[in-house]
Amino acid sequence: MIKIKNFILIILILQHKINIAGFKPLRYFIFLGILCGTMSLKAHPMPNTLLQLSIRSDYLGMKIATPIPDFELAFGQHLEDFKDSNALNAALATYFEQHIRITDPQKHSWKPKWGGYQVQETTDAMIGKYKEVLFELQFKPDVPTNMRQFTLFYDAILHKIQTHKALINIVQDWDNGIQDQTQLLGVIEWDISTNQILPMHVSLENGSYWKGFKRIFQLGMSHISEGTDHLLFVLVLLLPAPLLVSGRKWSIFGGIRYTLMRLFKIITAFTLGHSLTLLLGTLGWVRLPAQPVEILIAFSILVSAIHAIKPLFYGKEIWIASGFGLVHGLAFANLVGKFELEPARLMLSIVGFNLGIEWMQCLVVLLFMPSLLLWSHFSSYSWIRLGGAIFTGIAAIAWISERLFEKSNVITILVEKIAHYALPVAGLLFLGAILLQIRSRLRLN
Repeated sequence: MIKIKNFILIILILQHKINIAGFKPLRYFIFLGILCGTMSLKAHPMPNTLLQLSIRSDYLGMKIATPIPDFELAFGQHLEDFKDSNALNAALATYFEQHIRITDPQKHSWKPKWGGYQVQETTDAMIGKYKEVLFELQFKPDVPTNMRQFTLFYDAILHKIQTHKALINIVQDWDNGIQDQTQLLGVIEWDISTNQILPMHVSLENGSYWKGFKRIFQLGMSHISEGTDHLLFVLVLLLPAPLLVSGRKWSIFGGIRYTLMRLFKIITAFTLGHSLTLLLGTLGWVRLPAQPVEILIAFSILVSAIHAIKPLFYGKEIWIASGFGLVHGLAFANLVGKFELEPARLMLSIVGFNLGIEWMQCLVVLLFMPSLLLWSHFSSYSWIRLGGAIFTGIAAIAWISERLFEKSNVITILVEKIAHYALPVAGLLFLGAILLQIRSRLRLN
């Protein structure tokens, strides 16, 4: 601010000198430049506070993300000034107790519970990178009440910086199907007409178990359809399924009954494996950090791709598929477990998510398997099998590297883009198989 004042002062002196010298018209251009510069400074967007609400059955979860400079100005101290973390936590808890209050329609205040803080770096498309501090709180009513109707009083930072705003979002409302997306609820800011910070009255729509179950089912489907790694894993399992083995090599078509039985056994084993770890992991009985689980998933894809090129465990696919299913289920559990639901909703989420995965897997099989069955009658199928297996193997190696070093690479980005064309590829495969069948019949005739 001092620099801007000094700059304006210099400009005013210069324009005064210029005016004496007889360059009066230039004076107005200088003032116009100052005005435009001031307007551009005002127009530059500043980060605001984001309140993320999670509606639970018996409490309200809240995360507050706010830019550090604005918070420290309102808080009255720099966070680095506190040498003792316990003293800082106590001071922050006291500050938010003074500036956040939640009441139900009967005017009963909900008891706050401080959950700590952490500093993080955030990137905004308009603002760029900036540091913010993330606070966590919980509000629980002393008496049973409707958690979907309450009044939120919030003036943290706003009581010092009147241009600041607090955007209120709902990030989880299981009963209304809000589980993995954000819904803007409103904005708390200074009201110009009353010169006050008005509270926000929240009245959410009554949800149901069906809405929550339906959304978690859709989430399970999208986890396969949008998860390129899981999608390629299913596809690479299909490639050698119709074939017999001869001399440690994939051989000729084994027949429809043979293919369907192999597929049923492999998919059932994979399903049982990931269903078990999904259940155990979500309940918290078995947990692994996300990074090693994701690396193991990429490794399982690589092994399956190699198996599609040359049989590694022919006749033992059931055990391998169940083992890989255990690994994939841990990743599913990390996703469902973060919802932190009570037992009834948690069990519905496990069942719904699992059914969504199975439904999508069946759709993938129905989409690609007829084409593969038709192609596998011909020697040219080896090119499709090898091409698909090599592509998947390269993608798996790239995923292992990405997840090991936590840095994306060109191959993973390219694979994600190619995955968007899965439906056209399936269509071309089916069309090619039909044309090949027609050509074969014409030759026989």
